[in-house]
Amino acid sequence: MLAGLLVGGTLLAWLGRDVALGAAARAAAAADLYCVLGIGALTGAFLCFKTWRWRLLLADASAGAGALFRSVALGSAVNYSLPYAGELARVAVARRSSALPSATLLASIGAERVFDLLVLAGFGLVMVWAYPSHGVLAGVVAGVGLASLLAALLIVGLLAAPQRVDRGAQAVARALGPRAGAALQSQLVRARAGLEPLRSPRRVGGALLLSVLQWTCMSACVVLAMRGVGLEYSLAAALGTQVCLAAGLLLPSAPGQAGTTQLAFVLALGPLGHDAAQSIAASIVYNVVMVVTVLLVAACSLRPLALVAALRRGSRDAG
Repeated sequence: MLAGLLVGGTLLAWLGRDVALGAAARAAAAADLYCVLGIGALTGAFLCFKTWRWRLLLADASAGAGALFRSVALGSAVNYSLPYAGELARVAVARRSSALPSATLLASIGAERVFDLLVLAGFGLVMVWAYPSHGVLAGVVAGVGLASLLAALLIVGLLAAPQRVDRGAQAVARALGPRAGAALQSQLVRARAGLEPLRSPRRVGGALLLSVLQWTCMSACVVLAMRGVGLEYSLAAALGTQVCLAAGLLLPSAPGQAGTTQLAFVLALGPLGHDAAQSIAASIVYNVVMVVTVLLVAACSLRPLALVAALRRGSRDAG
């Protein structure tokens, strides 16, 4: 978290050299109410599509949609509060209702990331095609595309050549010793189980479609944030900003992704002729509304968990 605070603070200080951040914040506070409400609704839709995709990839009848939605919402909230810890929190909550082991759940989340990267790379290619002179985005797209290719090849290798993976794991296990080696092989088997649903073309197609829908929701949030502060918006601007936002997640980020979000908007919208101050105002609207929505959804989802825990304690006391 300390690294994220340093990076976020440094980025805001750098952006503040040429832009009055206070004026940008006031412009964001005066954003159109309907646009703000629209961003909140689309953020909720994003969480629903993400939950639907995860359930599809898990192929686990024991995990209900409601339980998975709670885990996705809580994991997203933790990511905003403590970057990179959200997926572990998501798995911990999902384990309450799913019979699947943690390694299987984590492997399915890894598969989700491949779909995310593929869709974002596609968005970026559309943007580069529309604005070939946008050098910053071209570099980001190349990086996202390479990452998605490497991740996809890794998954294909795990599924298509399990014998080679097993031999490699056995070699590592021998070097680690009996106990650690056995634990490694056990986790590998469980992780591979999390990728097995990818053998189904129907599930792969469904996951890809849901990935497009969830990132379309996020791109629409960018459009509404721009419109809310009076910026001229376009499909290319929304897609380009979304790709830059995704690339910003690779950096250590402050809570709420402050700093990296503002930089992504400026880098994506600046070459399109948009004023930096207004771009930062739009980023604040996007950032604040999305974070508040996720935190509210997560807080509401905690109440059913607390009720279930209370009922369990009551049943134990009665017994």
